[in-house]
Amino acid sequence: MGSSNSILVSKDHLEERFFCNVKIDDSHGPDYSLIQLHESILFVNQKEVEMKKKLEDNVKVKDYLAIKHDAIFCLKPADEMPHTLVIGYTDEKKVLKKQLFFNEKSDYDRFLAHYSKVCRSRVPCDSRSIAILVNPISGKGKSIEYFEKYLRPMLEMCGIQYTCRCTSSETYIDEWVSALDLLETPYTDFVMIGGDGILSQFMNAVIKREDHMDIFKIPIGIIPGGSTNATACDLSGKNPIMACVNIVRGYTIEADMLKCTLKNQKKTMLTATVTWGSFANIVHNAERWRKCFGSCRYNVCGFREIFLKCKFKSYNADVMFKSKKTDEISTQVGENSSLEEKESDQPFVALKNNKFTFFSIVSHECRSSNDESILAPFARYSDKKLNFISVAANNRFELVKVMTKMIKGKHCNQKAVQTKKAMECIIKPSSDSYFNIDGEIYPNDEAHVKILPKFLNLMGKLHERDGYQRTLTEKIENETTREII
Repeated sequence: MGSSNSILVSKDHLEERFFCNVKIDDSHGPDYSLIQLHESILFVNQKEVEMKKKLEDNVKVKDYLAIKHDAIFCLKPADEMPHTLVIGYTDEKKVLKKQLFFNEKSDYDRFLAHYSKVCRSRVPCDSRSIAILVNPISGKGKSIEYFEKYLRPMLEMCGIQYTCRCTSSETYIDEWVSALDLLETPYTDFVMIGGDGILSQFMNAVIKREDHMDIFKIPIGIIPGGSTNATACDLSGKNPIMACVNIVRGYTIEADMLKCTLKNQKKTMLTATVTWGSFANIVHNAERWRKCFGSCRYNVCGFREIFLKCKFKSYNADVMFKSKKTDEISTQVGENSSLEEKESDQPFVALKNNKFTFFSIVSHECRSSNDESILAPFARYSDKKLNFISVAANNRFELVKVMTKMIKGKHCNQKAVQTKKAMECIIKPSSDSYFNIDGEIYPNDEAHVKILPKFLNLMGKLHERDGYQRTLTEKIENETTREII
């Protein structure tokens, strides 16, 4: 049978288990393979590519390639089976559970020690208790399916306790947060399944509580189940199953948030995006077409706004920035809270240009789950600055050119586009439009937007930026010539 460190197994048996540290030898006939110990197949280097291909061709277990750091969410010894591990992982399409068999205890121990560190949750799984809020009508209405198909099996496989609630009305989250007793139910995590609006509604329900700063220390995860899913896409990508993996494994990011105050309406909100101008009008008009067009409603209303109106419209607003940080004594953000600030001597400085097609103030890149567009490719979740991007197109052709470039996030070098990073921003509109604040529409008003650095712990794992995005970020941080003041 060859080497003493080998085992003869049926190929039918191989379909039920993964065998690590192996070579393939088909000399024993078409129905059997000789499994020989080898350097771990999971840490294949360039010299072992041929062996890796041979394993795939012979064993016919294609999904073993999915066993990699980012795909494993559960790893534990199998009950009453020596040298065998139960592994929970994903091939980015479904949740899978297999057994890993090791012929040698030394290989078993080495693999378990390595992956236990990689897969270790922020806190032990049996100590975690997750509150899950699901918006069943968000986006294409798949939020409940994502919970049942992806998140629930992962949580149960890992032994994590959870409670799941569907938002049955517009006021459900406000009522649930108001009645929340963390002493009675000490949750370690909050998870939202839906669009950007459900996270915004949760945050703005929390700030009404006296203990909101304690709640904001609890990590928050979001699984993309909405129409655009800008926050979730920046954290874990478009795939809801990878968002579930990151949540179960407990990856956290210290994320900046925006505090937006509407002066005349006397409203203070936590948000990740503030948009004004034609984009906000599109979102406002699209809401009436939700049932007819679903997530495509923005494209339909965008086409109507840009091409079907007789006159191409621009909007006027005075926009002022303060770039230096104020010395904050407290980070309380509630309407009646004691946010004490020691103002810096630096005055607000106005942009010369006050004519816009639209502009956005964001705390992160704002990727879309519908396509490859990136609104603010220079933004970072933890750069401690608000990110301003405006488009001032002179005609429809120029706006379409910018939007085409935006699909790949390469629009910031266009003449019609202005970008800036700052600590605070004041907006005084003089044209009729709306504010779109995380998907919620508010009437025209004077708005004051501030950055709250590293305010939330969001569960996710940020994308690696490509060379263009890194160069663009550095350029905007250091450039002063394009800040037309």
